[in-house]
Amino acid sequence: MTEQLKNDNAEILDTDIVFNCPHCTKSLVIDQSAAGMLVKCTDCGEEIEVPGGAVEEEALHEQAEAPEAIPTVLDSAAEDLAAALAASQQKVQELVAEKQEINKRRMHLEDERMANLNRFKLISREMNTITAAVGRIMNALRNVESGGKS
Repeated sequence: MTEQLKNDNAEILDTDIVFNCPHCTKSLVIDQSAAGMLVKCTDCGEEIEVPGGAVEEEALHEQAEAPEAIPTVLDSAAEDLAAALAASQQKVQELVAEKQEINKRRMHLEDERMANLNRFKLISREMNTITAAVGRIMNALRNVESGGKS
């Protein structure tokens, strides 16, 4: 315990470790050479271990070397996203197929509309022909009734 915690007015350097006392949560600063050592908190007086010691370094090193130690939260989120993406792609394929069916139906209905339009034009011409023929018959009957006087 030869290392001393810095007082509140001391400048924090890049080589310092900043941590909180686990007993009173006071923010503490000490040189990195004290990592792993036991020191007394300047606020509550409790003895605490400075973080970053050999045990912590070893644990961090082991965690970096053991990918299975990494939490699977990201893997789970990635799986959820992959499942959502697959479901979305399936829905897109279904919608594309439905659109193609709708377009086929629309084209069929448009063909039927054009065929009906042509039929109505033909019927209209035939009606005009019949109307003209009926008009001629009516004139002929009037001529016969009037005794052929025109």
